[in-house]
Amino acid sequence: MKVFGFKGANRDHVEDAVYAISSLNIEEEVRKTAHENMVKAFEAINGYNETSAKNALVSSAKFIVERSL
Repeated sequence: MKVFGFKGANRDHVEDAVYAISSLNIEEEVRKTAHENMVKAFEAINGYNETSAKNALVSSAKFIVERSL
């Protein structure tokens, strides 16, 4: 799957990844791993001042990780 770690991923790449995850019945494991990584990322930026950029980053991560496939 070209979407993971690939800056040039397009909609087709994302759809292929979603299909593969869904067809393998590993959605919950993927979601759990994504959530764990999101928490680690939040801990890493916790020491920085609250700014609109930081808030946008946190909001974007929550939206992406918490939405359903």
